[in-house]
Amino acid sequence: MTKIYAISRVGGSVSIMYLVQEIGVDEWGPSVSYPSLSDELKKWADHETDVIGVREIAPGEISTDRDFREAWTDNGKLTVDMPKARAIHTDRLRQLRAPKLAALDVEMTRAYKDPARQESIEARRQALRDVTDNPAIATAKTPDELRAVLPAALRD
Repeated sequence: MTKIYAISRVGGSVSIMYLVQEIGVDEWGPSVSYPSLSDELKKWADHETDVIGVREIAPGEISTDRDFREAWTDNGKLTVDMPKARAIHTDRLRQLRAPKLAALDVEMTRAYKDPARQESIEARRQALRDVTDNPAIATAKTPDELRAVLPAALRD
């Protein structure tokens, strides 16, 4: 048996802590106990001061979707903070576009005597720069809607 806790932290993030039963033997025979929650929190020495709330939760409350794990928040129920999820998604889009922009930089250098080719390359570079300005990111209301935002410039 395991006890599961949602640990609310300064800044609104949530950590999940699992406390697993300890099985021991005392003078009366086998015994089962849980480690102390406060002792376990103390093991997080660098995080101990940013814990602002602890709530025992059921296993079903934890989402199996980990794409926006860093945006989880606990308001009596574990949910995804959509502004944080949008920032996470935007960062992922930037990571996806970086190698494509680098490749186009090389292509642009090779096209130094071909203005028409340079214009085509510059249009593709601009499309990549614009992927983070996609209005669908700002209007996404759920993690699934946000996850679906993958501009065509990144699909190639």
